Amino acid sequence: MGPIPHFLLYGVSEPQAEVTESLQSHIEALVEAAGAHLVEFSLRPLARRQILEVFVDTEEGITADLLAELSRSIGTAVEETGSLTGVYQLVVSSPGLDRPLRYPWQYRRHIGRTVRLILQGTDEARQIEGRILDASDEQLVVSQGAGGLPVPFEHVEKATIVAVL
Repeated sequence: MGPIPHFLLYGVSEPQAEVTESLQSHIEALVEAAGAHLVEFSLRPLARRQILEVFVDTEEGITADLLAELSRSIGTAVEETGSLTGVYQLVVSSPGLDRPLRYPWQYRRHIGRTVRLILQGTDEARQIEGRILDASDEQLVVSQGAGGLPVPFEHVEKATIVAVL
């Protein structure tokens, strides 16, 4: 199954958290059935409504058609299950470059791109930047000087792709 996606629940009561966990499980099943990965899920209040954000991706990159299909199926599931009461806004999107990388398959997808890493588990937290040369399930290799620096995922606190303009 792999790592569990990050879920953020803001201002959610305990009984509502159970409903939200059930909704998350249902959404995750829909996303997996469509051949995608649930990267992040958040439910937060905003004014007099709730915002349900669902970030999905595939190892090849997500298409607008798949995002639209998932948005329709997730919206239908929310309505049919009555999981959310009141007014809500559903946002189904790809993670985008500003969202952190969390899973090994995301690093493999971005081989050749420049990544900014904030490392932990070393003597002191440090930041490095380099091109992703390779990635396995345990580590990635980032260009440093004339060679590659292996970085175990357990040492990565945060990783983001550097946008090239």
